[in-house]
Amino acid sequence: MTVSPHPPQFVMPAERLARVTAYRHTQIPGRRALHLMQRFSSGYHPALFAQVRRAGGPRAWFDQQLHPGRIPDKFADGLADWFPQLSWTPLRAYQQVKSQRMSRSVYLDGIAQLAMLRRTYSNRQLFEVMVDFWLNHFHVFSPVNQAWPFRPSYDAAIRTHALGTFADLLKTADTHPAMLRYLSADDSVGDAINENLGRELLELHTVGRTAGYTEEQVQESAKILTGQLIDKDTLRPYYDEAEHYHGPVQVMGFSHPNGRGQGQEVLDAYLSYLAHHPATARRIATKLAVRFVADQPPAGLVDRVTKAYLRSGTDIKATLRALVDDPQFYTGATPKVRTPVEDVVATMRALGVRIARPTRATDSNEAAHAILWLATGIGQQPWRWFTPDGFPDRSDAWASASRMLASFRVHHELGGGFYPTKHAHYRTGSAWLPQRRIHFEGLVDHLCRVLHGRGATPALLGAACDYLDVTPGTVITAQHPVAQWRMPWLLSLLLDSPTHMTR
Repeated sequence: MTVSPHPPQFVMPAERLARVTAYRHTQIPGRRALHLMQRFSSGYHPALFAQVRRAGGPRAWFDQQLHPGRIPDKFADGLADWFPQLSWTPLRAYQQVKSQRMSRSVYLDGIAQLAMLRRTYSNRQLFEVMVDFWLNHFHVFSPVNQAWPFRPSYDAAIRTHALGTFADLLKTADTHPAMLRYLSADDSVGDAINENLGRELLELHTVGRTAGYTEEQVQESAKILTGQLIDKDTLRPYYDEAEHYHGPVQVMGFSHPNGRGQGQEVLDAYLSYLAHHPATARRIATKLAVRFVADQPPAGLVDRVTKAYLRSGTDIKATLRALVDDPQFYTGATPKVRTPVEDVVATMRALGVRIARPTRATDSNEAAHAILWLATGIGQQPWRWFTPDGFPDRSDAWASASRMLASFRVHHELGGGFYPTKHAHYRTGSAWLPQRRIHFEGLVDHLCRVLHGRGATPALLGAACDYLDVTPGTVITAQHPVAQWRMPWLLSLLLDSPTHMTR
């Protein structure tokens, strides 16, 4: 049988556009439950819906997700073993790359691949979403010279505090050798100040550029951070009081005599001051609202989340609870275009693609590695944003025509099981049929429920009929061309829809 690349046009009868006969055997969550799942997971899957039901409902699931240590996650916990090089010390990683026994790109790719696999397969979905959020907030450009060996331990440190307090998270991120190296703070000493980290600590990590600090205070901020060094031979981080700037410092409302022997004391006090500052509270509340509610979030919601952040002493769990308990979390929400990484992860989850451990570190055909190349083809790699502000989190940054066309190609490759081919298991076309004989409109509705967590719309059904050259009442069996060789067309069409391309 010859496959036509351009099926004949089919105009859906007007009387069929009014409604779609629902395939109710495939259950779906309510609108509010689906919204919560979509915002705090990496993509809908029936197994996620089952997890929500076992928890006792969407809000109970959310509370459960705030305690990831209580959630069994055997498969995701074992993913780190797939990339044994990531357990090396920074010195060993540096020596292996320097001696050309491993390339730096393979090492860094492994870090990104592990992160994407965790987002795809973990039962701790909220946790993985928040890890991604904070790693983007405290962004470290991975390939930067001499920072890259510290990347695995940096990610691990952020994971430790992702649902703790922002105060602890801030101190962990801005004193970690990966951040020090990225922003040259390990070369900043009392008689030779480098202002990079001092500036980004204020502008990006805490109060924001409109908080009222001056250029002189940026220098003061950098002075407070001096003395955090890294041994160039052993790559061991250490603090040297002798290299810390001494003398009175003042940044906005913070001041300290900063005398001899007070270097670490002033640093701790300064970071705590910034973490608890009202401007930081508003900045974090706004970023959370942009990520989980809308590109232009309701001002009232931001105000209430800001107050919860301050009232709780920067507690991240309490801040997130205030966000999702706010009525405008639902009423003020607008669709968010998925980033390329989110798109690949959500597509893998929707299709239920199963993968196995890679056997080689450089085979891009192996599923564990290919997940990164798929995202790269659309236009994004984790932590490859060059500037310290991190990837943009607004829809217009990811909604270009070229990006959409690239996503369509990836949807077709995954939907048809065409790439990756090694160590990847896909469902056959007939395996998508929920029963032996089903009308096409029932099949489309069933697939939408499985892939999207909601039923088909008349417009989407019409597009499917048009594209596959069938009518809504066409009976589909395992022997029908739709199940035999056109299923990739149908799956990719449903994945190309705005319903899947947004969260």
